[in-house]
Amino acid sequence: MASINRSVEGEVLLEADGWILFRREPAQGSAWQRLKAVRLQGKRAAGRRRSFHLAHNGERFAETVDLAVLKSQEPALYQQIADCMQGGIGV
Repeated sequence: MASINRSVEGEVLLEADGWILFRREPAQGSAWQRLKAVRLQGKRAAGRRRSFHLAHNGERFAETVDLAVLKSQEPALYQQIADCMQGGIGV
């Protein structure tokens, strides 16, 4: 089983409830900001994710598998991230 890279590799946008959200360097020429939410504490429970890779274009999130899983498994974290992005941080 591959290990998950839990290091912070960019600008920290949010720290909440044992999670950290940071912005990574965008792909050259892309309008999408690359975001990564990483659980910094505790072990992964069965079926729970330790990190989520997201993308945001200044208006909305890209509809990805990670976004769908985040919404269903960590709805409070999703709301905090959405509020952070709506507030103009990183937009």
